[in-house]
Amino acid sequence: MTKKRQAKSMPAGLLVDTVHFLSFQRAEARRREEPEVYAEFHFMTGIKSDMSKAIIMPGLGIVPSPVMREALRIVQADAA
Repeated sequence: MTKKRQAKSMPAGLLVDTVHFLSFQRAEARRREEPEVYAEFHFMTGIKSDMSKAIIMPGLGIVPSPVMREALRIVQADAA
């Protein structure tokens, strides 16, 4: 499946919700002046989503790996 076809098949609402969730996590880490906390979360979530077909996120439920990987690309971690 090509990236364009894959992106079109993603549930748009779930992608938006996932991006919002990740943005909140990053903002909270910045507010606490601990950007490394979100960086570690970003890294580990990326590994988990690469190793499975879906990932369970609190408040979001089951998020398919392609949706999570796209959300992680959108909400980048701060450089450590």
